[in-house]
Amino acid sequence: AFRGLLAKALSEGGQLGHHVGLSEAAEELLGRYDDQPRVYFQTHLHHFHAVLSGASTDPSSDSFCYPGYQAACLVRVLRSAAIARSVAAAGDVGEAS
Repeated sequence: AFRGLLAKALSEGGQLGHHVGLSEAAEELLGRYDDQPRVYFQTHLHHFHAVLSGASTDPSSDSFCYPGYQAACLVRVLRSAAIARSVAAAGDVGEAS
């Protein structure tokens, strides 16, 4: 679901941090991994680089997709930035009144 929404949001343009459906899909994806230990991600990163470099042709049997995880993290950061910006703008409007 996340990958399809990301592709659609990118083709439509606009700000990814304001795309609610994409943010919800990213959080759903990330929720499965938020409590994983650091070594889990290091192992998958090393496997991802090995496949990219041709050092490994063994596809991971795990459903973890390192690039997809990174994209979901980026959407989380963009959403947080959009929220922070709107809160700051609301504060600026409140102070001006």
